[in-house]
Amino acid sequence: MKEAWLRKVWLTRKSRINAAERLRSWSSYSRFFVPYYSAFLIVATVTDAYQQPSRLAFVAPLGISVFVFAASLYIPALRLDERAEALKRNYIALDELLYHFQTVDDSDSPQLSELIARYKSLLMEVENHHAIDYLLALRGAKAESMSFSQQLKLLATQVGTMGALFLALSLPVALEAWLLYL
Repeated sequence: MKEAWLRKVWLTRKSRINAAERLRSWSSYSRFFVPYYSAFLIVATVTDAYQQPSRLAFVAPLGISVFVFAASLYIPALRLDERAEALKRNYIALDELLYHFQTVDDSDSPQLSELIARYKSLLMEVENHHAIDYLLALRGAKAESMSFSQQLKLLATQVGTMGALFLALSLPVALEAWLLYL
């Protein structure tokens, strides 16, 4: 029984670590992309001011302005850094609990019950991690083998994330090049 709980606590802890890292990454991306798009908007506006203005040249910067404005309102509402910090406190508490699980005797049923209750309490303290965080934890577990469908889901998520980042970085440059061509 103890070994099953050790595994469960370890996987939850590792999943929470992955979730905190994911939230911190998205926070970093958001701190980069809003100024990136704002700078692009300035360059596009100045560039278009020197050219003969067309209707499309007016609509594209306006659309990007609306996007940057919406992003600047939406991203702080996600509270990514706060959520990552809460997950960090939780996985540190899970680490302490893991230590206690390792040191408790299998025959000490009252103490095991107390540790299980503490684990359940810790689960309720913060938001749950996403499936991708759990899959990353499974991949990191030495004794755990991932099913083929789990491996595919993990790969698809990681490829999708990298594709979205590439698209977000290249879209303004491609749009400005297209506008200059017109």
